[in-house]
Amino acid sequence: TVHVLRFLRKGSTLLGVDHAGSGAIWSTITGRLVQEVRFGQRPAPWTFDLQVLSPDGSRIVMLGADRSFTIWEVTSGALLLRVDMRARAQQHMQLRVTPGGDRIITAVSCVLGDPAIIWSASDGAVLHTLRQPSGVIRVLELAA
Repeated sequence: TVHVLRFLRKGSTLLGVDHAGSGAIWSTITGRLVQEVRFGQRPAPWTFDLQVLSPDGSRIVMLGADRSFTIWEVTSGALLLRVDMRARAQQHMQLRVTPGGDRIITAVSCVLGDPAIIWSASDGAVLHTLRQPSGVIRVLELAA
């Protein structure tokens, strides 16, 4: 069952991924299956969120239930980077990517007291920790 759908390549293709990391890419022009892809060799942890990382749609980032985020090459399914967030976050369940694809933002979607964190997409380093003075950041959206 497809869990997350995201447009790739300016909307000409659509990527669908299930909770275990199996995916499919469809043409939005013809409606035909273009390619099946597997992200990882073993069952992936339950995927909470997935976003397109690179403007050309060649890389995606997944947020997993194991408190990590992973960056993947779309057509090959190759793992490019895995960042373990356990030391920095209880359970981030939201993921957003800056328009240029150079930064990843994670946050909780329930009251756990964790701040939002901005990470480098190139090496997974923490760039900033965002704390809401009056409580918890629950919803992430990026404005143009």
